[in-house]
Amino acid sequence: MDLLMILQTVLLLVLESRVSQSQEPVVVPPLNLKVSNDSFQEHLFLEWNVTDWGYESELKMLFQIQVSQTEERNIIWMGNYSTMLSKSDKGLRWNWHSDLPLQCTSHSVRIRSAVDDPRFPTNKVWSEWTSWKTLLGLDSMDSEEPIIFPKDKIVKTGSNVTFCCIAGKNQSILSIEYKGSSYPMTYISSRSVKITVSDVSLSSAYGTNVFCGLSGGKHRGTVLFVSKPPKKPTNVSCETQDLKILICSWFSGEPSNLSGIRSTTYRLYEWFSQQMIACFRNMCAWPIDKDRRLYNFTLTAWNALGERTAAIVLDVTHKVCPRTPTDLSANHPSATNAILSWTLRSDYSVLRLCCQTEVVKVKNGDVILHNVSVKGLPSMSRYNFDINQLQPYTNYSLRVRCGAADHFWKWSNWSEILSIRTREIAPTVELDIWREVKQHAENRTVIIYWKPLSENEANGEIISYHITWGKLDDTNMYQHLTASASMNNTEISIDGQPYVIRVTARNIAGTSPSSEIRVGKLQKNDLESINEERVNGTGDGIHVSWKPEMSEVSNYVVQWCNFPKSEQCDFQWKKYHNTTFSDIIKSAAFQPGVRYSFQVYTSKVDGAHLLEKKTGYIKELAPIMKPTVKIVKIKPNALSLTWDSYPTDDSQPGFISAYHIYVKVLHDVCSLKGAETLELSDGSVVCKFTIGNPEVKSYTVDKLKPNTKYAFSVGALTTGGESVIDFSTKAVTLYNWQKVILDILLPVIICPLLLLILFLVCYWKRMWLKDTCFPEIPDPNKSSILSLNELKVNSEQSILKVRNCITCTVELVNISKENKLQLCKQGMPVSGNEGNGHATHEFCNLEDQTLGTQCTWIDFFQNEKGMAFPNPNPFTSFENLTYCSQMVFGSSSLLGLGIIDTNLQNKSLYKQYPYLELLKKNSSTALPTEESSSAYRSQMAVPNEYKINDVPISASTVECLGYKAQTNFSMGLLSTVISEDNISTEEVSVSPRSTNSTAFLLPD
Repeated sequence: MDLLMILQTVLLLVLESRVSQSQEPVVVPPLNLKVSNDSFQEHLFLEWNVTDWGYESELKMLFQIQVSQTEERNIIWMGNYSTMLSKSDKGLRWNWHSDLPLQCTSHSVRIRSAVDDPRFPTNKVWSEWTSWKTLLGLDSMDSEEPIIFPKDKIVKTGSNVTFCCIAGKNQSILSIEYKGSSYPMTYISSRSVKITVSDVSLSSAYGTNVFCGLSGGKHRGTVLFVSKPPKKPTNVSCETQDLKILICSWFSGEPSNLSGIRSTTYRLYEWFSQQMIACFRNMCAWPIDKDRRLYNFTLTAWNALGERTAAIVLDVTHKVCPRTPTDLSANHPSATNAILSWTLRSDYSVLRLCCQTEVVKVKNGDVILHNVSVKGLPSMSRYNFDINQLQPYTNYSLRVRCGAADHFWKWSNWSEILSIRTREIAPTVELDIWREVKQHAENRTVIIYWKPLSENEANGEIISYHITWGKLDDTNMYQHLTASASMNNTEISIDGQPYVIRVTARNIAGTSPSSEIRVGKLQKNDLESINEERVNGTGDGIHVSWKPEMSEVSNYVVQWCNFPKSEQCDFQWKKYHNTTFSDIIKSAAFQPGVRYSFQVYTSKVDGAHLLEKKTGYIKELAPIMKPTVKIVKIKPNALSLTWDSYPTDDSQPGFISAYHIYVKVLHDVCSLKGAETLELSDGSVVCKFTIGNPEVKSYTVDKLKPNTKYAFSVGALTTGGESVIDFSTKAVTLYNWQKVILDILLPVIICPLLLLILFLVCYWKRMWLKDTCFPEIPDPNKSSILSLNELKVNSEQSILKVRNCITCTVELVNISKENKLQLCKQGMPVSGNEGNGHATHEFCNLEDQTLGTQCTWIDFFQNEKGMAFPNPNPFTSFENLTYCSQMVFGSSSLLGLGIIDTNLQNKSLYKQYPYLELLKKNSSTALPTEESSSAYRSQMAVPNEYKINDVPISASTVECLGYKAQTNFSMGLLSTVISEDNISTEEVSVSPRSTNSTAFLLPD
């Protein structure tokens, strides 16, 4: 046999060598193709072979696979599969998953191969395809009943699921519905139809129905279950209580949405024993082999979508949680200890146990734990433990639990509670006592208080209190009194001598040590001479401090009442060492807003003496009562308020520290001087005044407005807040008649006085006013210009001489379209200015410089036909040897202005024509006579019917100007002039001068 194998190997090597040397392609075709299916998993399984030479050569092969559907063999998938052939494992396998259920139609498979081995570097050549291998679908069968696939399938959430429906013989498919909704259908074959549902969601435990509707009213259906793969079990642990059964538990996570056989199942497998058992969802019980302690478990969670596992290895003796102790009992050998016993109902003789007892004091809930280590005993044996340090006559509750001492795993459950009470003994602590002394004329009443002993101090049930008292200097005469256990004070009467008082408590077992207090000799102690001081609260108490006493003091005592406003004030006291001088007094009875009074006493050999008095609040609150305000006095500008009935004693929830007075002006904003303004919640603005002394309970608000309605409120202030602001007090200030009378009388008296004073001043300064306001105007007839030597004037001539003008008839050649004011040079005629058919022409002869210049004015009037005639209206011409000015105005407008400047060779004289003569058209008023013409006429006088602005001036007018006129045309008539050289001169501002004179009329 071995020889045969050797020969075969040699032959193969030779063949391989020849193939390699021939460089021919190597083809190893697939053989014996077989196809099967798993309809539930929807998988196609392929199996095939190749020649033995391929296996022996361990070739690397590449296979190409095609999958087709229906009898027409429509190729729906093609892919490659690469593998290395092995001598030891002959046979090739491959599977393909189908989205479409395999029953829905026929599926065919074929395959071909190629050598993909680097030992054969030639181009790979594909073999021939194998023949198709077909698995017939149900649509190819001649069935009369319809059917739908898949059947009751379980899929994962989010999957895409394809359903197909195969119609029966002579049937047609109408619709396929999922969750009540129809989906678009795709025909696979003539009888098979499919739909695809994408991203399916969790279904209920009963799944989701899918229906196929067919002709003839028939239906077929299936159920789809959508779930999740199982979660991995976590927190796996195992333990035993009796060393017989091992209980394993775990956390399985979110429960499956499916139930029954489709839900997640759990199995526990032990590797050493090769055994497996089914488990519940969260626990499993495994029987313990007494001869074996070590176990190796694998826990598997499985469902149709997958499985998850968890492993644990353990020693059972390390996982012991003993059973719950039972049958507890206790023995009481003394008042301070007890013996506790119990049983365990399992055999723990192979272990050492640690047991823990819990001792709880019932009165206050104090817990004490005791641990004890004991040897494990057989089942139902009793375990004992001695509990010490208990208190006499005290109720306790006891319980116990146990665990393994060497390899502790867990405590057992607590046993049931056992209640016990220890025995009584005599009280071991003396009573805390104090007194309250009420003095009378010769005797005193002493109220003796004591605090009941606590449960730890009483050591039993107190049945009575024994009080003994007697004079300090006579120890043989003692009096006795017994008080019941329910009392905490008693009252005795003594005289003025010093006394000693003792109190003891008694129970069944005995009497407590004696407590002693001394009452000094009666003295006329003036308690009112000690002033009461204020103390501050701290939120949880009241801070009280006192000055140390210089003399020898045994201790200090502070007393107070928890309920100072009640008849049963709950008298309290607290004692301090003689080195303590302050404390925060705390009490559960203290309430905010309640004033508490404290008295500090010193305890000396001869008794207690009052040292200081204190009062304060644990927390001050805002006053509940608001001051009742009364108005006691009303004035026009002031009001007096009072609230004298407002209390400041202990009825208040805090110390009154100040008052706020609020003033509100109805329907207005308050703004009193010296007051603080405050905006209230309703938006109104009020004034606020503050009184810092709580004993001052009146205030006068001044600077008010007369006849005005005001509202007032007074707020009491403590450190806890302010009382309610209530503007219920209203008043109206009086009308200020005195001011009204003064407002009327003062102007009536003052105005005449001022006028009288003004008149007297004016009369006193009348000459100055006349010279200032009405200066004397110079007479032109007396002008000094007439005395100039350069001018030779006829003595018969006056300054102004009126002459008759020589009129001539002149033919009108041309009329200008504009009204121009033409200023001309020497020897040039003044241009005619036409307007409204009226024109005036002037001709001046300047040859005679000695006798003056004779000017001729010709006034023309244009009729309707355009003809010009002399104006019938009279006019005047003034002649002066040195100054000649003519201006002629027509009946409706100013027509011409001529100014002639003459430069003489040997004289500095000049001739000017700024004077204007205005005449009314069709005037019936006669001209002044020759005699009256010599009178003075204002150089600015213009007839009322004309305005100086009405005089038009053109640019051609100022071109002829050679002299800056003195006349001031105020409205801008002639403000800028141009010289002969066309150079602009400055604006003319001329002082008032006479038109016939060079002298000023008024000084500048």
